[in-house]
Amino acid sequence: MIIGVISDIHIGSDHDKEVLATSIKNINHCGAEGLLMAGDIGDYHQHRKDSFDIFLEQFPKKYHQNLLLMLGNHDVRTGAQPHEPLDPDLVGLYDSYLEKCNIDRQEDTMCIDAWIDGYHFICLNTDVPLKNQMELNEASLLWLEKKLAEGVDANKPIFVMTHQAFNCSHWRSYLYGGFGPQDERLKSLFSRYPK
Repeated sequence: MIIGVISDIHIGSDHDKEVLATSIKNINHCGAEGLLMAGDIGDYHQHRKDSFDIFLEQFPKKYHQNLLLMLGNHDVRTGAQPHEPLDPDLVGLYDSYLEKCNIDRQEDTMCIDAWIDGYHFICLNTDVPLKNQMELNEASLLWLEKKLAEGVDANKPIFVMTHQAFNCSHWRSYLYGGFGPQDERLKSLFSRYPK
């Protein structure tokens, strides 16, 4: 199994779009069955829409259900204030993309998951439009625990992606306030699911 992983593309120009299209083609030529995009798709609504379209056009349609695009801090901090709901235009655009890829998202969480070749991939999107950190609502935390327990196989790891790095995970992980207010809570949850 080959999975492509990219992040922080921040599409903002025609040149950026060309680079993204070429990158996806290269990932496809390597035989990738899935592609994880860990956030910061575009800093403005129209650029995010263009990016979603490029992913859908360039990645093989037979693998669209494995095209897991996440929202980063630059995606969610436009159009909303902290501790208010995410920008409804962003949520609508994201839901439209997920529908085209046949990826389900429960109404009460922005998180998504997929099974690729028997491996579980969980993508944590913030529910709160914080400027640089992430925060899950209680429904997302319950969803995450349920997903971590789903179909556990002692021989297969579970892959969990976030845009923000957990505190102490690398030397710059504390920049801009670190992961966010739930860093220790999520680490404690993950410690109960060692896979």
